[in-house]
Amino acid sequence: MKSLKVKFTINPSRLNSKGLAPIELFLSYDGKRSYVRTGKFVKPTKFDVESGKVKGDKELNEYLTALKNKCYQIETAFLKSGKPLTLQNLKDRINDIESSNTLFQLFHKFDEELRGKVKSGQFTESTYIKYMQNEKYMKEYLKGMDKKDVNIFEVNGEFVNGFFNYLRTTMQNNSAVMVLSKLKKIVKFGLDFGFMETDPFLHTSFKLEKKEQINYLTEEEVNRICQLDIEDTELSEMRDIFLFSCLTGLSYIDLFMLRKRHIQKGMIIKAREKNGKEQRIPLLPFCESILAKYNNRLPIPSNQKFNKKLKEIGALAGIEKKLHSHFGRHTAATLLLNNQISMESVRKVLGHTTVEMTEHYAKMLDETLYVEMNKNLSYKFL
Repeated sequence: MKSLKVKFTINPSRLNSKGLAPIELFLSYDGKRSYVRTGKFVKPTKFDVESGKVKGDKELNEYLTALKNKCYQIETAFLKSGKPLTLQNLKDRINDIESSNTLFQLFHKFDEELRGKVKSGQFTESTYIKYMQNEKYMKEYLKGMDKKDVNIFEVNGEFVNGFFNYLRTTMQNNSAVMVLSKLKKIVKFGLDFGFMETDPFLHTSFKLEKKEQINYLTEEEVNRICQLDIEDTELSEMRDIFLFSCLTGLSYIDLFMLRKRHIQKGMIIKAREKNGKEQRIPLLPFCESILAKYNNRLPIPSNQKFNKKLKEIGALAGIEKKLHSHFGRHTAATLLLNNQISMESVRKVLGHTTVEMTEHYAKMLDETLYVEMNKNLSYKFL
């Protein structure tokens, strides 16, 4: 059986003006040989001929390893397709990848596709925003590696796992999994349109964790946040937004998308960005005063920044729970249910598609209440 051989070499006789030799990809297949320029250069004394690696340059070696692996992936793809492999079409495929396809070029192509679907009504603006956050997270991830972009063939299972581990440093497991689910759809777009050839998610597994209980604030904890004396303007704004969420049940993305047209005769009437279900939320005087303060346009920051500021607010209020944006929606549900608001009314406020979803919410609250009562009250009756 024909076998592809791949290694790296340099040509010391072709030094550039800086005294660096070009690193070349040596290919051997079916008795034929060929060389491909990698576009990388190295001091001849730093290149190990036996291993084909550069001494003391981890990033360059990772690049070369990824390029070598890509050659074998191309060989496998040809074998699976039944098409004959030649050194020329192998070189053509490598040159195509080298010359154009990078991760952020894939993001930008997907961005163009998604913009068109938003204009045609196939996707909502909030969905577009969520997908574009992937690019922001990826830029931060690559910045930590002193990179601005990567070739598409470097996006493999190891790369995806590294991205997930990075996300977990700033967010909970389920939030990180949701970010990856959107990246997976971007990758599928790249595969479908021939922008990339190998699915980096093929041998990876990321699972949502079952939520054992609902995180929410008690009425007393909400009051503590409300009564805080906060001099910092930005932190005060974050407090206003959070309290507004606690008293309306609006999620972060619905707060972000809230516009003046959604406020009608003392109510917020708006379709949820998540499921399109209409929410009908009566505005309490306190909420109306917050809206008036910001001329009906709340100063919503990025979700990451909001969560960071909420933790600061929680610490100032002496609340041990690690606050995040979804606490507001959970707290609103708790306050409504604990104040004997009917299940159907709570469903309308939260924008649940069925009352069963709200009943499930109430059941989880009952379980949490049971745990808290046993923890905090049982000792009094011993």
